[in-house]
Amino acid sequence: MKMVVETGVVFPGIYSENFGLDVADYYPTLADPLYVNGRAQQIVAIAREIQPDYLIIAEEPDTEAEITGKASIATLKGFSSMVDTFLSQLNSAGFTGTNVGAGVGNLALRRAGLHRSARRQEPPELHRPARLSHQSLLSQRHHHADRPGANRRVSP
Repeated sequence: MKMVVETGVVFPGIYSENFGLDVADYYPTLADPLYVNGRAQQIVAIAREIQPDYLIIAEEPDTEAEITGKASIATLKGFSSMVDTFLSQLNSAGFTGTNVGAGVGNLALRRAGLHRSARRQEPPELHRPARLSHQSLLSQRHHHADRPGANRRVSP
Protein backbone atom coordinates (compact mmCIF):
# COMPACT_ATOMS: atom_id res chain seq x y z
CA MET A 1 0.00 0.00 0.00
CA LYS A 2 1.22 3.50 -0.86
CA MET A 3 0.39 6.69 1.05
CA VAL A 4 -0.39 9.88 -0.85
CA VAL A 5 -0.64 13.10 1.17
CA GLU A 6 -1.97 16.30 -0.36
CA THR A 7 -1.07 19.66 1.15
CA GLY A 8 -2.80 22.91 0.47
CA VAL A 9 -4.58 25.98 1.58
CA VAL A 10 -7.17 25.89 4.37
CA PHE A 11 -10.57 26.67 2.88
CA PRO A 12 -12.69 29.35 4.57
CA GLY A 13 -16.27 28.92 5.79
CA ILE A 14 -17.65 25.61 6.98
CA TYR A 15 -14.39 23.85 6.12
CA SER A 16 -12.41 25.75 8.76
CA GLU A 17 -14.95 27.29 11.12
CA ASN A 18 -13.94 24.94 13.94
CA PHE A 19 -10.24 25.91 13.74
CA GLY A 20 -10.71 29.10 15.74
CA LEU A 21 -9.16 31.14 12.93
CA ASP A 22 -11.02 33.05 10.23
CA VAL A 23 -8.73 32.24 7.32
CA ALA A 24 -10.64 34.58 5.00
CA ASP A 25 -9.45 37.49 7.16
CA TYR A 26 -6.05 35.97 7.97
CA TYR A 27 -4.61 35.25 4.50
CA PRO A 28 -4.72 38.90 3.33
CA THR A 29 -2.60 39.92 6.35
CA LEU A 30 0.32 37.80 5.10
CA ALA A 31 2.81 39.19 2.60
CA ASP A 32 3.31 36.79 -0.31
CA PRO A 33 6.80 35.62 0.79
CA LEU A 34 5.55 34.99 4.33
CA TYR A 35 2.61 32.97 2.99
CA VAL A 36 4.85 30.84 0.73
CA ASN A 37 7.36 30.29 3.54
CA GLY A 38 4.56 29.18 5.87
CA ARG A 39 3.31 26.69 3.28
CA ALA A 40 6.90 25.44 2.84
CA GLN A 41 7.22 24.89 6.59
CA GLN A 42 3.95 22.95 6.56
CA ILE A 43 5.20 20.74 3.72
CA VAL A 44 8.52 19.99 5.44
CA ALA A 45 6.68 19.12 8.68
CA ILE A 46 4.40 16.71 6.79
CA ALA A 47 7.37 15.08 5.05
CA ARG A 48 9.20 14.71 8.38
CA GLU A 49 6.31 13.49 10.52
CA ILE A 50 4.24 11.42 8.07
CA GLN A 51 6.89 10.36 5.52
CA PRO A 52 4.38 9.66 2.72
CA ASP A 53 5.25 7.77 -0.46
CA TYR A 54 3.91 10.69 -2.52
CA LEU A 55 3.61 14.26 -1.29
CA ILE A 56 1.43 16.62 -3.33
CA ILE A 57 2.79 20.07 -2.51
CA ALA A 58 0.64 22.33 -4.71
CA GLU A 59 -2.36 22.04 -6.99
CA GLU A 60 -5.11 24.19 -8.42
CA PRO A 61 -3.17 27.48 -8.32
CA ASP A 62 -6.25 29.42 -9.43
CA THR A 63 -8.23 28.16 -6.43
CA GLU A 64 -5.37 28.82 -4.02
CA ALA A 65 -4.93 32.35 -5.40
CA GLU A 66 -8.64 33.08 -5.07
CA ILE A 67 -8.86 31.80 -1.49
CA THR A 68 -5.69 33.49 -0.25
CA GLY A 69 -5.82 36.68 -2.29
CA LYS A 70 -2.31 35.91 -3.59
CA ALA A 71 -2.95 36.60 -7.29
CA SER A 72 0.60 35.74 -8.38
CA ILE A 73 0.03 32.07 -7.48
CA ALA A 74 -2.39 31.81 -10.42
CA THR A 75 0.37 32.73 -12.89
CA LEU A 76 2.93 30.34 -14.35
CA LYS A 77 5.80 32.38 -12.92
CA GLY A 78 4.22 32.67 -9.46
CA PHE A 79 3.14 29.03 -9.24
CA SER A 80 6.51 27.76 -10.50
CA SER A 81 8.36 30.00 -8.05
CA MET A 82 6.22 28.76 -5.16
CA VAL A 83 6.78 25.11 -6.13
CA ASP A 84 10.53 25.69 -6.47
CA THR A 85 10.57 27.27 -2.98
CA PHE A 86 8.83 24.20 -1.59
CA LEU A 87 11.32 21.89 -3.31
CA SER A 88 14.27 23.94 -2.08
CA GLN A 89 12.98 23.74 1.50
CA LEU A 90 12.46 19.97 1.20
CA ASN A 91 15.99 19.57 -0.17
CA SER A 92 17.45 21.72 2.61
CA ALA A 93 15.64 19.60 5.20
CA GLY A 94 17.15 16.43 3.72
CA PHE A 95 14.08 15.02 1.97
CA THR A 96 15.90 14.38 -1.30
CA GLY A 97 14.21 11.09 -2.11
CA THR A 98 10.60 12.08 -1.53
CA ASN A 99 8.23 11.68 -4.50
CA VAL A 100 6.68 15.12 -4.88
CA GLY A 101 3.83 16.38 -7.05
CA ALA A 102 2.43 19.73 -8.08
CA GLY A 103 -0.64 19.85 -10.29
CA VAL A 104 -2.57 22.19 -12.49
CA GLY A 105 -5.93 21.04 -13.89
CA ASN A 106 -6.96 21.55 -17.51
CA LEU A 107 -9.48 24.29 -16.69
CA ALA A 108 -6.89 26.20 -14.68
CA LEU A 109 -4.44 25.83 -17.55
CA ARG A 110 -6.87 27.39 -19.98
CA ARG A 111 -8.04 30.16 -17.62
CA ALA A 112 -4.57 31.30 -16.61
CA GLY A 113 -2.79 30.65 -19.89
CA LEU A 114 -0.71 27.99 -18.15
CA HIS A 115 -0.79 25.78 -21.21
CA ARG A 116 2.89 24.87 -21.12
CA SER A 117 4.48 22.53 -18.64
CA ALA A 118 6.48 19.33 -18.65
CA ARG A 119 5.79 15.94 -20.22
CA ARG A 120 4.83 13.40 -17.57
CA GLN A 121 3.75 9.90 -16.75
CA GLU A 122 1.42 8.75 -13.98
CA PRO A 123 2.83 7.31 -10.75
CA PRO A 124 0.84 4.60 -9.00
CA GLU A 125 -2.52 5.52 -7.46
CA LEU A 126 -2.50 9.17 -8.53
CA HIS A 127 -5.13 10.50 -10.89
CA ARG A 128 -3.50 13.81 -11.76
CA PRO A 129 -0.03 14.54 -10.41
CA ALA A 130 2.79 12.60 -11.99
CA ARG A 131 6.53 12.13 -11.89
CA LEU A 132 9.15 14.30 -13.59
CA SER A 133 12.88 13.96 -13.65
CA HIS A 134 14.92 16.37 -11.52
CA GLN A 135 14.67 18.98 -14.28
CA SER A 136 13.14 22.13 -12.86
CA LEU A 137 9.54 22.89 -13.76
CA LEU A 138 10.84 26.30 -14.76
CA SER A 139 13.20 24.83 -17.36
CA GLN A 140 10.67 22.23 -18.52
CA ARG A 141 7.61 24.47 -18.82
CA HIS A 142 8.16 25.14 -22.51
CA HIS A 143 7.06 21.64 -23.51
CA HIS A 144 3.36 21.08 -24.11
CA ALA A 145 1.82 18.87 -21.47
CA ASP A 146 -0.25 15.87 -22.45
CA ARG A 147 -2.00 15.84 -19.06
CA PRO A 148 -2.44 18.16 -16.09
CA GLY A 149 -0.15 18.13 -13.08
CA ALA A 150 3.56 18.24 -12.54
CA ASN A 151 5.53 15.96 -10.30
CA ARG A 152 9.13 15.22 -9.66
CA ARG A 153 11.39 13.43 -7.28
CA VAL A 154 13.18 15.87 -5.00
CA SER A 155 16.96 15.76 -5.20
CA PRO A 156 19.80 18.15 -4.39
